[in-house]
Amino acid sequence: MNVRPPAPGDAPAVAALLAAYDESQGAPPDTSADDLLAEWEELDLARDAWLLELDGRLAGYGCVYGRAPERLSTDGYVHPELRGCGAGARIIELAEARARELGAPRLRNATLHADERGRELFEARAYEYVRSFLRMAIELGGDPPEPELPEGLRLAGFEPDDAQAVHAAIQEAFADHWGNVPEDFETWRERRLVPADTSLWRIVKDGDDVAAAALCDLRFGAGWVGSLGTRAAWRGRGLGTALLLAAFREFHRRGETRVALGVDSENPTGAVRLYERIGMQVVWRADVYEKAL
Repeated sequence: MNVRPPAPGDAPAVAALLAAYDESQGAPPDTSADDLLAEWEELDLARDAWLLELDGRLAGYGCVYGRAPERLSTDGYVHPELRGCGAGARIIELAEARARELGAPRLRNATLHADERGRELFEARAYEYVRSFLRMAIELGGDPPEPELPEGLRLAGFEPDDAQAVHAAIQEAFADHWGNVPEDFETWRERRLVPADTSLWRIVKDGDDVAAAALCDLRFGAGWVGSLGTRAAWRGRGLGTALLLAAFREFHRRGETRVALGVDSENPTGAVRLYERIGMQVVWRADVYEKAL
């Protein structure tokens, strides 16, 4: 089996492989070539990603990613027509070797819950199940309802002067989330702010304070809520619902018919219940496994 790093020109073929895998597991394909290219900008493709080719066919794709050695994860996919050829095991071997080079104490991997063979592969290689993440989505019909906020709070769009406060609000909101790694402002700015279309971002202000924020994008063939967080002092007051409705209205105004997000199924702030109340439904579940290296 030939192993080589991907190049930007491989993105359409890799997107097709991901689509074939998703469809084989009953999940709607949603990763485009452009989505992959955006993800690859954060990787050292020569060392952090691999294409596996068998008899001239693309059999598998894998990568290692993460913002710190303590939080490295693997993405791996095998074409459903070529399962059993050893591509999955080889991706795991490559990922573990790279994670050790980077000084990672452990490595996380995930598979769609529907993929029983994928889960069996992890368990056979000493990975232990730790939790599940959900992809949730909503199909937008007519105009979404107007958001409502408690007296004294207001919805606002993002302005450049808000950058430091939004970063601090997101850091605080996610501080207790599983696997969270704090990120300083400059790193966050380069990774998240600089490439973003911030006209999609919405914040809630209490006077000059940023109480909550929704950082949205256009990804995965839909409107995408990348981060939605409310600071502890303002929780339980409907800010998350208001931000989601504001995001839905903006996506609807731009002609998007679907909005999606990812969430930890054990989110400590009750996010799953919030999304269900607002009409979002689970599209798929991914099970996360972890191994000490």
